[in-house]
Amino acid sequence: MTRRLLKRAFPLLVAAGIFYLSHQPSLMVVPPLFPHQDKVLHMAEYFLLIVAMFVNRDLYRGRRLPSVLFTIGMLYALSDEIHQSFIPGRDCSPLDLAADAAGLAAGLAVCLSYSRKHGGPA
Repeated sequence: MTRRLLKRAFPLLVAAGIFYLSHQPSLMVVPPLFPHQDKVLHMAEYFLLIVAMFVNRDLYRGRRLPSVLFTIGMLYALSDEIHQSFIPGRDCSPLDLAADAAGLAAGLAVCLSYSRKHGGPA
């Protein structure tokens, strides 16, 4: 029961973490090491989000799983960017949304590849 509860809570915890980070007026997670470092962090957040949703893929039976998960992830990313437009020091950026989409796509590709390689349902 505890494992199943953690599995179900995983996407919610990741989404809550993304929301928390997005709600910070000025966010400097790590010192800037290279240009556009924030885009890599966006990709990592949404990579983790789609992995968390994929772990719960049994909730989406009978549907086109990759399309459903990617769409849910993009809707959350869009709502996140809109949310940031109301936070002082933050903005709604199409480039951030593109980085979010790249993270979702990469995460989905990894999950589907892993699932196929290990005989699990896609």
